[in-house]
Amino acid sequence: MKDVLIIGSGISGMACAVRSAALGVHVTLVSPFPSERSQSVMAAGGINAVLPGNEEGDSVLSHVEDTLRGGCGLGGEKAVKGLCEHSGEILRWLESIGTVFSVDDRGRPLRRAFGGQTHKRTYYCGASTGKQIVSALVMEARRFEAAGLIERRLWCCFHSALIRDGVCHGAMLFDESRGGLEAAYADAVVIATGGQNALFGKTTGSTQCDGYAAGKLFMQGAELKNLEFIQYHPTTMETPQKRMLISEAARGEGGRLCALRDGKPWYFMEELHPTLGNLMPRDVVSREEARVLADPSCTGQVWLDLRGIRRDVWRSRLSDLREECQHYLGIDPVREPVPVEPGIHYSMGGIRVDADKANAKFTNGILRIELPKAEKTGIRHITIQG
Repeated sequence: MKDVLIIGSGISGMACAVRSAALGVHVTLVSPFPSERSQSVMAAGGINAVLPGNEEGDSVLSHVEDTLRGGCGLGGEKAVKGLCEHSGEILRWLESIGTVFSVDDRGRPLRRAFGGQTHKRTYYCGASTGKQIVSALVMEARRFEAAGLIERRLWCCFHSALIRDGVCHGAMLFDESRGGLEAAYADAVVIATGGQNALFGKTTGSTQCDGYAAGKLFMQGAELKNLEFIQYHPTTMETPQKRMLISEAARGEGGRLCALRDGKPWYFMEELHPTLGNLMPRDVVSREEARVLADPSCTGQVWLDLRGIRRDVWRSRLSDLREECQHYLGIDPVREPVPVEPGIHYSMGGIRVDADKANAKFTNGILRIELPKAEKTGIRHITIQG
């Protein structure tokens, strides 16, 4: 394979581009905006991984079990196992290309607690993990761009796939700078365009992610899967423009959800779920908040109480969060609780890829999946470096 066309230049698209270019494959990376404006920049909390130095008793098996349990057993076991087994390798690679993870005064990586996890295994970059990863990937992509292996096409939008006799040969692109359609041919096409936030009004995500690419491919014969899985984040705050996310890191560092019940503070997650409390999986926390909001004995508002977090933690790990609360709400979370409610966060479904029914071959570090039903989906193959 000589040429890959990648639609979308967030973390997924850029990572695919960089890993492909490292193998000598020429990549055309298409995006309507610079990567610095992708939704990936908004990711705050961190990445779960099991590495040497984790808490005693932690293991990849425990990570797998927590992940499957957090998904109510609906996640693909092979996919979850593969992700958990390689998460440490992915973290080390991100660090090798310049991602700056938070460390202690001895230079050891810091970890925080996160929802649905039974151990502290979330590695992070302050309160701007996504921004750090995007910055590192942009610099790596520019290095390959200088070598002629990556061509970045900004201000370009996906219009449709170029399909003939059941095989995808590339895509039609709309170039905003030139004001017209043009064809881009490639040996493989990767769609990394995110979810469909724009369908839901005020969400935590970018409305640049409008679901158009997946919808167009569906009209051209591709199968979609799991579209009903819409993730709610339990701690969002309303602003005139959108819903701002209060990162799960806030609860990982000691934030507590509460409501006024019969005039008294009620830390309901700690009472209802004493094992993990405020760090239950997001769907569980969101449902409990909805019940509290509908409870006639409560005041109709859920609060995130962050007053117990130490000042040094605010300075070193949550400074961005404090600034956002002050700027958008006029509230200093060090001194007073923050009003929160569940908000639409991620789209978990998308274009169907069934690796179990595919003819997969692993050669020289490359996993090549020959997809069945190519005559129906119009997608010939997917190639993954890993």
